Amino acid sequence: MPMLKRLIFIIVCLALLALPLRVSLSSYLEIYFLDIGQGDAIYLRTPDGVDVLIDAGPDATVLQELGAVMPVWDREIDYVMLSHPDLDHLGGMLDVADRYTVKTFIWNSSDHDSALFKLFQTETLGSRQTLWEGDVLYFGCCVSFAVHWPDRTTYSRYSSNNASISGIVRYGSFSLFTGGDIEKDAERALVRSDLPDIDVLKVSHHGSRTSTMPDFLADTAPEVAIIQSGRDNRFGHPHQEVLNNLDIAGVQVFRTDLQGRIHLKSDGHGYSISRD
Repeated sequence: MPMLKRLIFIIVCLALLALPLRVSLSSYLEIYFLDIGQGDAIYLRTPDGVDVLIDAGPDATVLQELGAVMPVWDREIDYVMLSHPDLDHLGGMLDVADRYTVKTFIWNSSDHDSALFKLFQTETLGSRQTLWEGDVLYFGCCVSFAVHWPDRTTYSRYSSNNASISGIVRYGSFSLFTGGDIEKDAERALVRSDLPDIDVLKVSHHGSRTSTMPDFLADTAPEVAIIQSGRDNRFGHPHQEVLNNLDIAGVQVFRTDLQGRIHLKSDGHGYSISRD
């Protein structure tokens, strides 16, 4: 009998070891707007356990934030997307690549003469992918990212900010628009393309007056806006004009400079937002 119990124990242990580590029983899409100072970094975990990072903030602070929200055993990120190669979005990318195994890097082929961006292009491992207007990328079984900007044929005419990868994350009927640091030129182009209504807007350019014009808010009709900016930052973000535009449009605002890390959770129908 002891021998039989030992055999059963060994079989059970082997079966558990054979299970994939990345099993998720959640029915929720979880999105964290990370508290990384003056910059952008958004972490998504899909219901089936796919990890996505959009931008990595200005420095290695992103590692501390990822350590707080990712499962402790998880050392892989499926997709890391760079909206555009400015330091406040790019700065933590090499740190992420050193700490985690990244399966796919995504960027929009913007030319940038910074040494850090050139290092990012040459030193990061993993497959490469570019995204353009009209592309749709699927994160696992149930979450999609539909790209609405930039256009492949015209993006080189625009500034780095205005060439940011911009699109809608969708899970069931829930939707989030994220657009890096796009400014009014890109917003006008998006308005002309007739964007669908969204639930949540990640405010572009950290709440700078260069973005979030009334026409864009009227076209997308968000219920909630998330602003990622640093406490007491030297730019004065978010600017009062943007806060006024959001208030007039009846949009509820959450801010990382005041509330720290922000946690959004959706079951594909409704959603909740809390200070994490």
